Amino acid sequence: MANDRFLDRHGIASPPHPARERLAALVVTEPAAALAVLRDRRLINSMSVSDQIGRVAANTESLLATVDATPLPQTRPEDHTKRKRVLVALIKALETGFDARRANALFDAALAPFDGAARFDAAADALQPAVSRVLFDLLRIEHPDPAGVMRHTAAYMLNCHPIGARRNLETIADADAAIFSAMREPVRRAWLEGEGGDAPIVHTARGLAAGEADPLELLTRATTGVLLGMDQLLNAYVHVVFAAMSASGDARDAFFDAERLSADIDQVLTRCSSGRYVFRKALEDCEFEGRRVAAGAHVCIDIAAQPREDVDYRPMAFAGGRHKCPGEALTMKMLRATLPGVVARFSDCRPVETTWKFGVFSRCIEHLEVVRDR
Repeated sequence: MANDRFLDRHGIASPPHPARERLAALVVTEPAAALAVLRDRRLINSMSVSDQIGRVAANTESLLATVDATPLPQTRPEDHTKRKRVLVALIKALETGFDARRANALFDAALAPFDGAARFDAAADALQPAVSRVLFDLLRIEHPDPAGVMRHTAAYMLNCHPIGARRNLETIADADAAIFSAMREPVRRAWLEGEGGDAPIVHTARGLAAGEADPLELLTRATTGVLLGMDQLLNAYVHVVFAAMSASGDARDAFFDAERLSADIDQVLTRCSSGRYVFRKALEDCEFEGRRVAAGAHVCIDIAAQPREDVDYRPMAFAGGRHKCPGEALTMKMLRATLPGVVARFSDCRPVETTWKFGVFSRCIEHLEVVRDR
């Protein structure tokens, strides 16, 4: 990592979270303490949809009926373990098969039409379709509307939070069903047509245990999981481009310096991610920073907190501990290879109008109107 830590000094904007105090028994804002919380085995990942369903739907008959009618992740531990195993295998296959030259060529082709535009929507018209195209190419899956599928992932991710209100769970259920329905047939085609090849879906299918009841369901669910994680990656491209265009002085120079941006990519991702807060739920009574956290209560970790000068700063865009994001290596590999080139295309642009959409703890840019200075 570069030593100047330009993002720390210039304070890239992070999403507001006025409700965080009432959502959590403890809000941890010091990075060193946050890492300790993330690694504590007495805490579980309270962002799990299965966990939300288990707590909220148990007393809501109509919602339980909705959940039963949709392919949401099941709550049984053995199902979760199996699905996670397939998901991790697929992510590993994607990481192995990632071709930086191919990805950059796709970005060039998708963004070239905007090179001469004096004014355009850098998010909805340029970056979101471009990133969606690259992601589906990485999966080696053909779909008529990749950006449309990714809009469903945005609805899902914006409504995920540890206090699972009924309206949020219904939105999650609808989005999950839409993603699963949109991906099942493309995954089946990729699986059957690629037999004998080494496409990620095919490679993952070979690793499934013999006699799996429904390998297509497992593969589709794993693909859905990848796309949900990739929603955060899609937002990272948009948010970093926005931050780069909005910055000034040394910070702006650093964004448009490919070598510096690549070296500081973990800081960039922490500051410009779509989510600033991670939640964990206590399995038993605990004590952190001198405060008691009762079993069942939530701890909120501020992953973008400013570090003290005497503490080593370790960015936490992927959280930490046993619930750390399994897609970290793939995401970092993709961003280091492609983000500098994408950001460079906007070096003569400035934002004039931005539309944000906020979830309970996350955000995304829906529209980013920019003008090109000549």
